[in-house]
Amino acid sequence: MRNKALLMRGTFVLLAIMLFGVVHTAFADTYAVYKLEDANDRNLIGITAGGDVVLYDGNCTIGPPYGCYHTYDNGVLTASSTTAPSFSYDDGSACGSTPAGFSTSGAVCNESKIGFQSEGNSNGDPDGVYAGAFSDPTKLVTSPAFYETGGFGEGAFINGSGDFTWVDGRDEFIFEAVDTSTTVTPEPSSLLLLGTGVVSAAGALRRRTRSR
Repeated sequence: MRNKALLMRGTFVLLAIMLFGVVHTAFADTYAVYKLEDANDRNLIGITAGGDVVLYDGNCTIGPPYGCYHTYDNGVLTASSTTAPSFSYDDGSACGSTPAGFSTSGAVCNESKIGFQSEGNSNGDPDGVYAGAFSDPTKLVTSPAFYETGGFGEGAFINGSGDFTWVDGRDEFIFEAVDTSTTVTPEPSSLLLLGTGVVSAAGALRRRTRSR
């Protein structure tokens, strides 16, 4: 009797561990980095929740082939116009804190995501530009690709999904880093089926125990 009772308890504990572990399984952030345009006479306007990056071209009054505002998606120019796109931007804001071990500047945060430039890190990580999960940021490019933080439209933006864009103040280019990470979250029906099967098995064992 005691052994069977212990078996039942162990079954329920195993179920709890399986459900908790599966729901929280995730992979580290990964990125595809694109060089968009020369940063001279161009400024970042913002980034949308869907990852569209909008730039302003200060030379647009010269004429074709471009309008003043350039929209990029996954590193590809998708639109140019003489008027600003009617987007709702998801740029993030200055961080209240930064990851331990990094010497950061120009850090920007949005939900659980962060983007920053870093130099002289006490944790031994190389200098460069980082983005991704606050708890484990991903190195995008190595020094000297740093971004400017002063002036209209300069600096960096990150959306809630972790897509990151910045102006490189040394090589004078604008970059876009698209977060290609995936999170493993099982369907509710799969979890329900798993839970029902284990609980049913435990119930059957309990009934057999009582009948003896």
